[in-house]
Amino acid sequence: MIRKSKNNCTDSLVIYKQALQELHSGNVKTAYVLSGPENFLVQTFRQELIKFLELPEDWREQADVHVFDCDNNLSNLDWPSFLSECRMPPFFLERRIMLVKKSDLFARSLTNEQQKHFAEFIELLQSDCPLLCLFIEDKIDVRLKQTKAWQKLSGVGLYNFELLDEATLTAWVQKSLAQRHLSITRDALNSLPSRCENSLARLQSEINKLQLYCTANKVTVIDLQTVDSLLQADLQANVFDFLDALGNKNLSAALSKLNALRLNREPVPVILLLIARHMRELFLVKNNATGGINAWKLRKLQEQAGMFSNQDLQQLIMFCADCDFAYKNGILAEDAVLDFLLAKIFQTDLPIKFAEN
Repeated sequence: MIRKSKNNCTDSLVIYKQALQELHSGNVKTAYVLSGPENFLVQTFRQELIKFLELPEDWREQADVHVFDCDNNLSNLDWPSFLSECRMPPFFLERRIMLVKKSDLFARSLTNEQQKHFAEFIELLQSDCPLLCLFIEDKIDVRLKQTKAWQKLSGVGLYNFELLDEATLTAWVQKSLAQRHLSITRDALNSLPSRCENSLARLQSEINKLQLYCTANKVTVIDLQTVDSLLQADLQANVFDFLDALGNKNLSAALSKLNALRLNREPVPVILLLIARHMRELFLVKNNATGGINAWKLRKLQEQAGMFSNQDLQQLIMFCADCDFAYKNGILAEDAVLDFLLAKIFQTDLPIKFAEN
């Protein structure tokens, strides 16, 4: 059984490699639970499992494969039907294969009836039944009875893939590009995880995009300008650029970025939250509390922090909270809230107040 340390959510790549090595050594389990926010590793391991079992491309159409899609509602799992399918012997394949999607079986407490069915399922897994069950879940709760019971079983796997940290992601990107005979400058490399919200799936997509560009233009070194021009900015990147323009006192650029956020219909509370978080990071950098911030982002923050005093940043953090209150309580419309926020960031001494402190 491969388990993830509660205190270390950055070892998902290690978990994945160990699980893959175990699979390729011929140790195929009777049941797998794949979960976690790093969906790229979930789907990649799933594909490796299908490939190792030598299933045909239309494997989901096989008589020996049954799919249960529960839509994150445990009550949608038809236990009698599921257990009946599990007990049925395979006709064409070596194993009877059950694919269970988003059952929440390991994320919610079970009723007495569900516990009884789960116990029957465990008995099946521990028998000589030619069966392979694959659970694809959004999340798991290690505190639940059924999860603890599952972890004690032999011949089953539970793999929870958390998001990787930036150091692991940058090393992965650099290695992936090297395999494609491409190199990348340090600034461009450090900027990629933040742009992709630390998602391997998004990083893979962006790497493919960069490779196509480099092949078409006979480029072998990717720099920050190339990354800026090719990669689509996400919400956090748009907010970062918005604040970068504010920090440089560039009103036209700030208005342009703010309009982009509006056109993308980004929720105002989310924008306010990200701006408040950014102001907090500026405050921390200004006071030399820079732990955990990568070099590329740190340089940007240091440049912007020089444009604000500690008092300015404290006031702006509080003002973001006031804007959130004003918007959620219908005091101001979203356009007005964002316009007032823009004015306040440019001139922190403006006497604007929406809520009682």
